[in-house]
Amino acid sequence: MSDQVIINISDTIPPENYATIDKGVMTGSVYTKEQDNAWRKEVEENTSSGIRGVAKPSDTITTTGFYRMLANTAVTYTNYLDVNNTSIVVTDADLSIVNGVQRNEVIIEVYNGISEKKVYAKVGADGANGTSTIPQWLPDNYSPNAMVVDNFIQYIAPNGASETDIPGISDKWVKIKAGVSVTSIEKTTGKNLANPALRIVGRWINSSGAEAVLANWEIIRDVPVTPSSQITISGIDVTGVTKYVVFKDINKAIISPPSVSLNPSPKTIVIPANCYFISASIKNTSNVSATQLQIEEGNIATAYEPYKETEIIKKIDDKDLIASYLPDYVAGTYKKNQIFVYQAKIYKSLVNDNTSLPTDVTKWVNIGGGAGNSFNQALNTTDNVQFAKVTANEYAIPGTLKKGTLATPPTGLVSGEYWLDQTDSTANPILRQKQ
Repeated sequence: MSDQVIINISDTIPPENYATIDKGVMTGSVYTKEQDNAWRKEVEENTSSGIRGVAKPSDTITTTGFYRMLANTAVTYTNYLDVNNTSIVVTDADLSIVNGVQRNEVIIEVYNGISEKKVYAKVGADGANGTSTIPQWLPDNYSPNAMVVDNFIQYIAPNGASETDIPGISDKWVKIKAGVSVTSIEKTTGKNLANPALRIVGRWINSSGAEAVLANWEIIRDVPVTPSSQITISGIDVTGVTKYVVFKDINKAIISPPSVSLNPSPKTIVIPANCYFISASIKNTSNVSATQLQIEEGNIATAYEPYKETEIIKKIDDKDLIASYLPDYVAGTYKKNQIFVYQAKIYKSLVNDNTSLPTDVTKWVNIGGGAGNSFNQALNTTDNVQFAKVTANEYAIPGTLKKGTLATPPTGLVSGEYWLDQTDSTANPILRQKQ
């Protein structure tokens, strides 16, 4: 056997003066400090990928060659100067510590004495540390904020998950890298304009349009209307003291004529040209509450329908809706509210146990999309999968969208329900769907 000494180089080079001995059958050879340091210097001068050690603000900086230092503390690294002669600063945001787990790795690279900070995602077998790729999901126990890829979709488990929690089925796993940037939301209503939130108990409106406190009365205040239109009000008991409707301008100031009587019921009213809101008495002392109050456009009272809102997302930035949110349709059996891209359009299933093609309008509804094209989006996997890019101009979402963040999503979400993720921006949230 030769006298060669076996040296295994790890990511972090051992400390100075670390003598090394081989494990051969012959008598071991021991490096002197001088030999070890000479070898170490040669390795450091010829290695560009290894980590020399852990950086400290007081380190002496080598002014020739290239090396890398691990910076795992949020401090100012005084002696590490960048190209502008400014000390490198590592922040908590750089390290991204979540629930006590450091999610990012910060490296200071030094070349000929000039330092540069590099921040890398640190994602491994438990989704929090270890290797540099997001692992494929396997039946196992996962720690909080673990990330996995399953069927080319990326998930995170905010509170951890067990081996029986399957991504796409269990609510322990939440899809990430999903959504579009919302730049404008408009709220529309159904045919009934009488929002229960605008009803106020204990007030009344007189013939001059003035509002005042009066026990056992009830009004509805500032219902939006269209100028120069007609509305019909129904569902009110008009017996007893006369009830009035008052007209208001864009600033909700009373205009002339101040009011009209609600008798008889149903009552059709012509809205003045400068009127944008109305208020009305809808119950007096002798009446029961107007449980089926309806205010609708037009001159005909139709069947009662409860008030409902729809938020229309009118503007959506041309973002890439990647496959973790809108997968391509493949033949199979799908649940109600599942969404897919088919022939460059976005479809939502209307029924459970859906085996039909998205072109079947009795089973699917087209909710947006247009011309699409492919682009590379590796999703941090080794498969280099390509996903679809879809530009959508408008979505109609029933009801009022709940708001939250990835860390604290809205409570009470049901499968298929949309919500606004304000993690990155309150003004331009991300549209997500509960799986």
